[in-house]
Amino acid sequence: MLSAADRKKAADILMQAARDRKQATQLHITFPTITIEDSYAISSEVKDRCVAAGEKADVDMASLFRPAA
Repeated sequence: MLSAADRKKAADILMQAARDRKQATQLHITFPTITIEDSYAISSEVKDRCVAAGEKADVDMASLFRPAA
């Protein structure tokens, strides 16, 4: 299980990848001890950040995990 700081760092990685429109390194490579619970917490953090930035509440989470076109 990841620490709160590692979960925040993972969310930072995903948000930066979305801004850069590039694929992020798979989180299990950066964080080998990541669990399903961590993944849900990271997804919630990313969604909360998107909503705080003014995006629609029904943000398509899957779009954050798709390879860049």
